[in-house]
Parts: sequence; C-alpha cells; structure tokens
Amino acid sequence: MPIGPSDPKCDFIFLSDEGKWVVPIELKRGKANAGQIIGQLCAGARLAERIVPDDAEVQFQPVAACGGKMHSIELRQFRRPQNFVRFRNRLIEVKLLNCGDPLAKALKDSAP
Repeated sequence: MPIGPSDPKCDFIFLSDEGKWVVPIELKRGKANAGQIIGQLCAGARLAERIVPDDAEVQFQPVAACGGKMHSIELRQFRRPQNFVRFRNRLIEVKLLNCGDPLAKALKDSAP
C-alpha cells in the first residue's frame, strides 16, 4: 500500500546498522501539536511494519523532537496510553527530545 501525498508521514525512520533499532522520528521547529505528531509517528510505525521483516527482533521507539517549549497540556497528551504508538501489537510511549539532543538520549532508557 503506497503512501499518498496527503497521507500523514513522519520525517525520518532510523534503522540501525544491525537492525536492532527501528525509530520513527518527527521534528517540529516550534510548539508541538501532540495529536498531529502522534498521527505522523503512527504512520511511520505502519511503514516500518511493512519494511522490517516479521522475524527480525528489533527495539522500537517513536521519537518527537521539538524546537519550542512544549505546553504541559501537550506533554500530558503524549503520556496518555491511548496516544502511544503501536508496533507489532505493542503500544510504545513517544520519547520527547529537544531539537539538537542526541538520538541516543531517547534510546538509552528504552534499551533492553
């Protein structure tokens, strides 16, 4: 199923060298809209499920990085279980970063 020009998409999907990590990433310059970001990360997860072999054992972590300070209402939206991102029938909470933070910061707490 191809992704159409008006379908939501995340900015990047990071696949590590040895296939251990699958990380959809959404970047925002200013203030973040949790609903929009979660939709884009969910689209990234669906794409990742199509391109990562079913038998590949991977760690999955959706990440949003924002340039502006996030309002507490938006922060709470990311923490609500119904806004977690589904990958292979598991719900994963979105890790939040400030723009410029290393990706490793989001992944270190998620490592097995």
